[in-house]
Amino acid sequence: MNEEYQKIYDYALHLLSYRDRSIEEVKRKLVVFAKKRKIEESFIGKIIADLTTQKLLDDTSFALWWIEQRNTFRPKGVRALQMELRQKGIEKEIIDTVLEKSPDSTKQELELAKSLIKRKFPDTHLGKEEVRKKIAGFLARRGFSWDIVSIVLDESSEKE
Repeated sequence: MNEEYQKIYDYALHLLSYRDRSIEEVKRKLVVFAKKRKIEESFIGKIIADLTTQKLLDDTSFALWWIEQRNTFRPKGVRALQMELRQKGIEKEIIDTVLEKSPDSTKQELELAKSLIKRKFPDTHLGKEEVRKKIAGFLARRGFSWDIVSIVLDESSEKE
């Protein structure tokens, strides 16, 4: 086996040892790695194919992992998740499939938005309209749809 191939392959394994990555993400990092070390980039396609064959790279499992991590550590709405996955190089069909797999995603997204608001705005002394603007802006920046934002705002105003 070629020494240059082995260097790039080892670096790919190093990247995957930290966390799951998308195929496109690994490809981009390998190109930068090869250019810095003046290694021929022709090996990258074969390395990606080898890693995919060995089931070390899989965009569907990466997308599922990414959504799970986001929901656990930094919850975001469906729109934000779609954008992040697109930036990671995941195809639209895979994103749609993975997001459809989550059971009753609208209800789940609504509950997520409510829990975020309870944590972020537990007991505020601001005026009613100012609080509504802050909540709406916060949820919109987190990628929640306007439908979810309006439901949360309606429910929060009923409690007051």
